[in-house]
Amino acid sequence: MAGEKSFNKGIKGIRHGCEHCKQPKVETNTFDKYRIYNTSRWRHLRTAILKQNPICQVCNDALAQEVDHITPFSIGMTDRQKIQLGFDRTNLQSICINCHDLKHNRIKKDKDIQDEI
Repeated sequence: MAGEKSFNKGIKGIRHGCEHCKQPKVETNTFDKYRIYNTSRWRHLRTAILKQNPICQVCNDALAQEVDHITPFSIGMTDRQKIQLGFDRTNLQSICINCHDLKHNRIKKDKDIQDEI
């Protein structure tokens, strides 16, 4: 696929499925989303987002210390879609620790309720 090698650059665990490597092509739900956070690309993007918006974009009161994905990574996405969403500037917001914790606790609670159904 054209451009796939450069698109996945710096993300370990992405297999390209070529004959000489004997590695199967990875299709869905095998990518650990937390690998994104261990890249220099993410660290630079995070710094830029926090400089651009130093105040929490949720409460508009506290100093932002986190960069949050508005749309979280989800099951059912391909590895490529997860990487694309992970680095999409329009999907990122500066957020304070309290708002970040509230958001993720709410998401986890909603997920637990769906698992019970």
